[in-house]
Parts: sequence; structure tokens; C-alpha cells
Amino acid sequence: GTVEFGETTGYGSQVSQTGDSYEHTVTISPLTPGTTYHYRVKSDDGVNTEAVSDDQEVLFQAAAAPVIDVWYGLTQDFGAIGNPQEFVNILGNVSDDNGVSSLSYSLNGGDDVSLTIGPDGRRLENAGDFNVDLSIADLSAGTNTVEISATDSFSNTSNATVTVNYTLGEVWPMT
Repeated sequence: GTVEFGETTGYGSQVSQTGDSYEHTVTISPLTPGTTYHYRVKSDDGVNTEAVSDDQEVLFQAAAAPVIDVWYGLTQDFGAIGNPQEFVNILGNVSDDNGVSSLSYSLNGGDDVSLTIGPDGRRLENAGDFNVDLSIADLSAGTNTVEISATDSFSNTSNATVTVNYTLGEVWPMT
């Protein structure tokens, strides 16, 4: 089976699936959201008898990508008056009408680390809440970059970049 597709009845692109079957599934990509596409289906029975469908027209609607809301802004400062604890936290919420399938972060271009999405009955109160828990031992003095990435059930991805300015060596004042 073959699907020919394009923005006109001249099509211009095609995707095929081989093998004998009464049912075929093909994935057509990339498509531009808000664009009307034409397509037709061709099928061959294996003995050179071809059937071709009439032209079909469809408006492609894209699912929106997840929304990442970082609560205290995309630039955050830590350690300027000392370090009262061993961790800093980047807090926020992620949402998507189609469901968030994964949420992760990387620090300074390092490996991706999976995040838990709330509620979790502990620290994450509402649906979609997240906490990037960074050890101060992993932060560099000065500017650090935290890249947060969310993917929905349709593989749409959003990213948010948080700049973490870390001051090293300040002592938390005594009371």
C-alpha cells in the first residue's frame, strides 16, 4: 500500500508499506499544522492489480506541545547570602491536554534526569507540579543552565531553560 500526499493534487510525497495484508498503517510526516493536505491511497494485490482511491482533502491540526511554567522565573539566584541547605530547588508545573508522558532535566548539558510529576502525596501538591532538586555540590560557581524538557503522548516536546546563578563561599549569617 502507498499513500501519496501533498498540498496539491500533484501530491509530491509518498509513504509505502510492503507485505501482504488486508490492513495497512503508514505514518505521514512531517506535516505543517494548519495546512490543508491532499492524499490518495494506492493498493496492489501482488499480481499487479492496482486500486487507487479518489483524492481526499484534510486540514491537519497539530496537538499543542506541553506548557512548562517555572514558578520563580527563568533566572534564579542561590547562595548569595550563604547556603542554609544542601540543595536548591527549581519549582514549577507542566501541563498538556493530551497528557505529559515524560519530564526531565539536564544540568549544564549533562545527562537527562527524569522528574516525578505531581501529585505525589508529599511535596508535589497538584497535577503537573515538579521539583528539580539540585545538590549545591553539582553546581558550578557562577552561571549554571538547567534545561527542562516535557513530552506529551503525541511526542510533542517543549523545553524551558533556567539560568541558575550560584554564589559559592558565602556564609549563612548567624542569628
